[in-house]
Amino acid sequence: MQVLTHSFADGLRWLALSGRFYAARPMPLIGLGIGFLLLQLLALLLGVLFFVPLSSALSLSSDVLAGLPRALLLPFLCFGLLCLCRDMDLQRASEPARLLSELPARWPMAAAGLMFFVLSELIALLILAPHREQWAAVMSAVSAGKPVPMDAFEPVAGALALSTALDLPVAVLFAGLPPLIGWLRLPVGKALFFALVAVWRNWRAIAALVLMLLVLAVCSALVCVLVLGALGLPPALLALLLVLGVFLPMHIAAYYIAVREIFPLPHVDVRR
Repeated sequence: MQVLTHSFADGLRWLALSGRFYAARPMPLIGLGIGFLLLQLLALLLGVLFFVPLSSALSLSSDVLAGLPRALLLPFLCFGLLCLCRDMDLQRASEPARLLSELPARWPMAAAGLMFFVLSELIALLILAPHREQWAAVMSAVSAGKPVPMDAFEPVAGALALSTALDLPVAVLFAGLPPLIGWLRLPVGKALFFALVAVWRNWRAIAALVLMLLVLAVCSALVCVLVLGALGLPPALLALLLVLGVFLPMHIAAYYIAVREIFPLPHVDVRR
């Protein structure tokens, strides 16, 4: 198994390549982004409806198991996105039979999602532990559809930001598991090892790509809010259109480009 090493400048080049990839195939990528988001929202709804009561029955915090269905589904979705992007890159039609035949046994992908869920929950638990009562009040208000009490939210806002920041490297690490499990049929442990090697060797390139994607998203959103505010138009609608039409598809394209260049797999390595 070969893992290539890239520099900070390569991360910027990936962003340019992902922009070209998106510009050449905007509508398919927008469709993938919307479908990806809807399936995640469906999994999250399933978690709220069925796993929140299970959390309460197990005497756990009401939100502990809410994200479990989404975490289990996420590796399958990521692998599907990579397969569809590969077909676009090879300029061939996507055949459901071929995509399903490439999907390995359910257990390795589900195990990767479970590991991601456990690690993310541990990070959140450790960071939010000093604010258990305030977090419980916030989650109770959200579950009941009531306004979030600001006196409870303010103490946990910093902890939530820290938890999200620490969760980002975990998400980057586990993003490398679906292609290794799906295309190379590696067991979860070996795939995790090679994903760690890939992140260690390419942390500069990955950091450059993630940082520039975040900067691009934030700057674009701020400009849109200011312009729409000056015109007296609702900024929320355009923000939603930006997420569905630009940011999410660009992230999908960048994910595919990074995987394609870090893991030079014969059926993925398409250089243009």
